[in-house]
Amino acid sequence: MRQFAPTPRFLCLLSAALLALSPAAWAERDALVDQAAAQLRANQPSAAFDLLSPHEAQRAGDVDFDLALGVAANQTAHYTRAIIALERAEQNAPDNARIKTELATAYFAVRDTSRAKAMLASAKAKGVPTEVAGTIDQFMREIDRIDINQAPSRFNHAGYISFGLGYDNNASKGPNDKLIPVPIFNTTLWMQPGVQATESSYYSLNGGFSGRYSLTPEWSWVGSVDYGLNNNTKELAKPFDAQNLSLATGPMWRKERHEVSLLASYNQQWQGGSTAAHANGLVGSWVYRFDGFRQLSTYVQYSNNRYDQNANANASRTVLGTTYSHMLRDGLFGFVGAYAGKEKPASKLPVLQHLGNDIYGLRAGVQYNLRPDLGLYASLNYEDRSFDAIHPTFLQVRHDQQTSLNLGVNWLPAPQWRISPAINWQDSDSNLPLFRVKHKGFSVTARREF
Repeated sequence: MRQFAPTPRFLCLLSAALLALSPAAWAERDALVDQAAAQLRANQPSAAFDLLSPHEAQRAGDVDFDLALGVAANQTAHYTRAIIALERAEQNAPDNARIKTELATAYFAVRDTSRAKAMLASAKAKGVPTEVAGTIDQFMREIDRIDINQAPSRFNHAGYISFGLGYDNNASKGPNDKLIPVPIFNTTLWMQPGVQATESSYYSLNGGFSGRYSLTPEWSWVGSVDYGLNNNTKELAKPFDAQNLSLATGPMWRKERHEVSLLASYNQQWQGGSTAAHANGLVGSWVYRFDGFRQLSTYVQYSNNRYDQNANANASRTVLGTTYSHMLRDGLFGFVGAYAGKEKPASKLPVLQHLGNDIYGLRAGVQYNLRPDLGLYASLNYEDRSFDAIHPTFLQVRHDQQTSLNLGVNWLPAPQWRISPAINWQDSDSNLPLFRVKHKGFSVTARREF
């Protein structure tokens, strides 16, 4: 939801309530929380937030720490961080009226007024002093007034457009070997120049738009559209020019640290100016945020893939995966993930069952911010594909192992702009020579978000 600054009158009302509750707010059990509390009392919330924030990953769940962090986050407009910390504190200390009132502040700041009012009512029910109860009543009337006069926008959206220039030493994704043995014919085939690995420079253009319409504070409808093209400059590589269109839409549910979505998806691909493939399916995901730094994402994806130029390759694909990401306070961000899946041929013909395969993959990445506008990143991906039956041409069961490495820089020269030079390597190894593919390249991409 869109964030906004609470009104001055609101802050006055809330300050009165919080000051009345502050003597028993927290026990200040250690030097860290005690120092932060002293900074808050001295009207230095930024100092308190900077002091506490690096320790959240280790101290999350400590009521005194979470309350102090939540107060500091509220007073420095880090409302999402405040909600995460204060929801932890409220769960562990459900009778603490100070925590409930602070949490109401954060809810109100992100325009979740229904939960703000519910939290204030719960705080009042805990038996606060009469003067505090009166102030809470005024606060709730202030929320009602805001709801009437400043109805929040239910529709949030974002978009981007990017342009890139690059070079790939195997733009055709052709096999490394020029001579391919074919056991069934007891011969060796020479790969034609248009099929061999073909180098080329290229340019790319990408754009996308996503939106979310809030139905209730917890339920919303989301959707996205993305388009991209990649055109090669060398004539031999022109047949491998590619375009891609992706659409997705469906419901999303958010509550506390959970986010669940179920999206219907459609993808259309073109190659060399002609339609090449299309797919439709479903993607279900669950995101759990431990705190402001750690997140676990789990997803299951089903797609029905159809190939316009080769109906024999039609297949269904199901993948289940999970990713854990962690933001460290020294500017380092990292993630690790794993996935597994199955691809089944659409045809039941025995001669085509060799196209089915089991998929296993691992991925990891890291980004380090040298300064707020400059960061370095690296990602590593590995995928293993074990096929189901003997290939009728090569008389072996196919087994592929693909590894890719990407290294790059993210530079933010101006708000909403990002320049990203990058280099990449990909090695697709296989026991069948036709499917051994290596390529490397570099690119520079400029992206504008809006």
